[in-house]
Amino acid sequence: MSEEEDTDGALAREVRRQSITIWSPERPDASVGDRVRVTGLMVGAVDGTIFLQATGVERVEEASGELL
Repeated sequence: MSEEEDTDGALAREVRRQSITIWSPERPDASVGDRVRVTGLMVGAVDGTIFLQATGVERVEEASGELL
């Protein structure tokens, strides 16, 4: 996600989806729409294609509209 503030002070957010391969001994306990934190993130690129891999996933709780 990226954020930009315009001249009026309004905040514009852009969210892009990207697949992440999770290398873990157990299947992550997450569903579409869940807020999660990816651990052990590794990023690479080949010929302009971005690859994301990680070693784990943790659930993130949300309170008052802010992530903890």
